[in-house]
Amino acid sequence: MKADSQRRSWENCAWTQTSSGAIFTSTPTMTCCWTRALVFRLRLRKPGFSEKKSGPIAFTKARIFGEEIRLEVPQWWRFSGFLSYANQAGYGQGPITGGLFLGNDAANALTDTSKFAVTQDQRNSVHGRVRFQAPQRIWLALGGQYGSGLPADIGNAKPSDLLTEFGQQILDRVDFTRGRVKSNLSFDLAAGAEIVRKEHRSATLQIQVANLANRLNVINFASLFSGTGVAAPRSVSANAKFTF
Repeated sequence: MKADSQRRSWENCAWTQTSSGAIFTSTPTMTCCWTRALVFRLRLRKPGFSEKKSGPIAFTKARIFGEEIRLEVPQWWRFSGFLSYANQAGYGQGPITGGLFLGNDAANALTDTSKFAVTQDQRNSVHGRVRFQAPQRIWLALGGQYGSGLPADIGNAKPSDLLTEFGQQILDRVDFTRGRVKSNLSFDLAAGAEIVRKEHRSATLQIQVANLANRLNVINFASLFSGTGVAAPRSVSANAKFTF
């Protein structure tokens, strides 16, 4: 079952109607925004998952549910941007009904009816971006994302037993008491400029810095289906675009 509700609000917006919908046109002082709310409920019977160590396996059932809200400002003076928040939870329930499952616990998995958090079970996620259009065809943008942390179930293992395999830096980003990866946070910075514009010819340059603070963000840890995932460290990229 899925329910989707959407609400849009606007002020001082000019609209141009086309065959494919509506297009915003505006002056530099235009204020226009819209919001969207989404509520979803998903129930699966015998869902299949891809497990790296053993192969595809299927459990008896799973449920994923949550809410998401998004606020977007296409243009306000020289600014534009969006902010979104999502709350999501999900669990699966045994026993295993099919597929390949290896290891010492394979026999127990065939009769275990307990529930477990699936890899999408991240309770709080925030994404945002602000863009400023400066004079002289230059723009700046700042984006950020936050996640409260995905499940990290290490079973009967002790954190000290995992030190050799993962290292202390990775283990420090896991809350073994809560059974979850610690929250992750990342900011990105970008800038661009239109260097040349003459008739139908133009040249633009863009530079972007990802993970500006060079923060170590662990996304997954010893996940049954996703293994261990670490976000990329700080990186700088540039690209140029030419139009003739």
